[in-house]
Amino acid sequence: TPLARNRKKKPGSERERSRPSTSLRSASGKLSARVSRGGEVLAEAAVWALLLLVWWYHDRGAKDAFRLPKLVLSQGLVLVSLFFLSFRLQVVPQVRAGILRRLPAVRAALPLVAVAGLSLLTTAYPYQGREAWISLLIGAAALVGWSIGFSEAARNRLLGGILLPAGALSVVGILQYHDVYRPFDFSGQVEAQRLGVTSFAGSAGDLAVMLVLPCLIAQHRLLTRRGLERLLWGVGLALCLYCLAVTQTLTCILALVAGSLLFWLWVLPWRRAVAVMALVAVVTGVLVVTVAPLRERVTIKARQLSRGSLNSVLTGRLDGWQAALWMFRQHPLLGVGQGAYRTEFADAKLALLEEGREFLGSQTQVMFVNAHNEPLEVLAETGVLGAAALLWGLWVLLRVTRRRMPRRSARKEGADGPDPPSGGSADSALAWSGLAALLLLSLGQFPFRLALTGYPAVLFLAWLLGGMEGEEDPS
Repeated sequence: TPLARNRKKKPGSERERSRPSTSLRSASGKLSARVSRGGEVLAEAAVWALLLLVWWYHDRGAKDAFRLPKLVLSQGLVLVSLFFLSFRLQVVPQVRAGILRRLPAVRAALPLVAVAGLSLLTTAYPYQGREAWISLLIGAAALVGWSIGFSEAARNRLLGGILLPAGALSVVGILQYHDVYRPFDFSGQVEAQRLGVTSFAGSAGDLAVMLVLPCLIAQHRLLTRRGLERLLWGVGLALCLYCLAVTQTLTCILALVAGSLLFWLWVLPWRRAVAVMALVAVVTGVLVVTVAPLRERVTIKARQLSRGSLNSVLTGRLDGWQAALWMFRQHPLLGVGQGAYRTEFADAKLALLEEGREFLGSQTQVMFVNAHNEPLEVLAETGVLGAAALLWGLWVLLRVTRRRMPRRSARKEGADGPDPPSGGSADSALAWSGLAALLLLSLGQFPFRLALTGYPAVLFLAWLLGGMEGEEDPS
């Protein structure tokens, strides 16, 4: 009967109602995909805001008018980008600890973050240690989040975007040098010296460090782009090169020359690579000859080197280096604490003076905020454990780069000329040249201690580590 048939269907219909329908699961999957995609778009917008706003942001009324305001704004935008990237977890069924441990960015950054956290237990400067550790934690989170959260296309767009703030800073710096536009007033004759070419970076050194990596990225895009886009990249490269020359920061110039030589040696046949090396040497010589302040600075450094005054050649960097080694000797295991180098420098200098050590007499600064050497500063602040963690992170970077990037192809020149380098070969050249330039900068500057230069460097490392996975989706 109809009633009996309805009774027979009732249990089955209840079971059917208790199961999620296929259409419901499909709709849920589409919604998760849309949320994931929307999160990536908003996160990318936050990183673009970081690139386009931080270069200019400053506070004239603050004691630290440039570095601290840029750091605060950068960290806020980084956290916003990571918040939106967390929406990408909608498409990941389950996040397991084993998967996280295998991520290159996690393996590279986690040991150093852990050791820096341990140093807070023994440091005599807990406030400075907490502030510095939080900054390190945000930087490490950015490295992990940007490397696995952004798609390959997004990482490539953001990597190219680094040239925009560099170009804007270069324009302002060039106008300062030629006395066309002066956004700030300096005391004495600073405007006529290299210290007056600051743009909105705050100092000539910070400006120069900011320009090295964008110059390498511009060379990569010159090689892989065509038409009007190539012309625009060439204009940006020319602006950055000229501004770097007028800053007269020799460490950054040497890092760029070394990175550029490695880049073109990687992508060109040997015969053409030698020609490019000669061209780089000629361009460097022309800049030294035509830019009068740079010519004078090189002449002074050569004269100091001939007299054997190494500390003068290094502009007093030996003072900061020997202070870092003194701190390490006093606290060999965990150092003086993350971020405590600046606070401990006065005690180190007084102790070294009592030991009869010499400091640069012409150095007007009575203290060093940074050691001007990233490995030595890590050694001073986190001891031998921090140095081991830093070496581990560097080994992970080199291993990932070697695995991801193909070796230099032995291209030969035929009747129709050499084959154009592939995108993979150009990416390999950028990866190795960028790492080499960052390593050289880390030996004479402090690129990872400043928001203006540190987050573009983290973005470059995220591009390198993220591409290793070879997947568009973080799942």
